[in-house]
Amino acid sequence: MNRFAAIPAALLLSACTKDVMTVDSNLRMPGEPSTVARQLTAEEQARSIEAMDSAQPPGLQPQPFARAGATGRWSDMRSAVIAAVKSCEVAMVRQDRLTDASGVVIGATFVLRSISDQPGSMRVIGSNATGVTAVEVSMGNFGEQEELARCVLKAFDRELRTAARILRPQ
Repeated sequence: MNRFAAIPAALLLSACTKDVMTVDSNLRMPGEPSTVARQLTAEEQARSIEAMDSAQPPGLQPQPFARAGATGRWSDMRSAVIAAVKSCEVAMVRQDRLTDASGVVIGATFVLRSISDQPGSMRVIGSNATGVTAVEVSMGNFGEQEELARCVLKAFDRELRTAARILRPQ
């Protein structure tokens, strides 16, 4: 067979052969060194958890996106939060008051939940006398949902500014 006939023959043979799947199932075949899915023993689980815990310094908390310069009336704060989370497709699960040691209200915290079931929190600092003075937003289990946190923060700022344009009797 000459080289001009060998190339089409090789192409024909490779095109007609069935592709071999590398993984057909998670079953272990005789002669394989290990299974695809392996369950850890209690001792291995304890060592794994200990190794994961040792990698994180104690007291480490995710840093939220803070907006210290937020301004607006305290009376508009809750409606601005509701509109902001709605526009970012986030649900407000709960609202709690922040108080200082003497029991004076210094702000509010909101427990949030995203449409993809990620937890979040929003902390608004202020009072009736000072208005809204600071906002912190954190989204995701570890604060990793930065884009969503920015969305909530920007929408809150926008809603607070829109509400501030409405004149209220003093």
